[in-house]
Amino acid sequence: MEFLRPRDVMAKMKLCRASLYHLIREGLFPRPVKLGDRVSVWADDEVEKVMSALYRKMNNEELKELVLGIEKSRRNGFGSN
Repeated sequence: MEFLRPRDVMAKMKLCRASLYHLIREGLFPRPVKLGDRVSVWADDEVEKVMSALYRKMNNEELKELVLGIEKSRRNGFGSN
């Protein structure tokens, strides 16, 4: 499993920081996992799932359900789904 820092996610998705955090606030992208005071990460497979949903033009309600599922699955182990 590969962990992505915010700058990695922004580069992969071609987003600026403001756009990434706007998606998070809207519930359209999973919140990062805090590994420390200054370290936030996402699992690469989580980012891939959201990118695939966006490519398929999933509507916002479906995307929010996907994001909730990703965040819920973290409770059972990081990145599992």
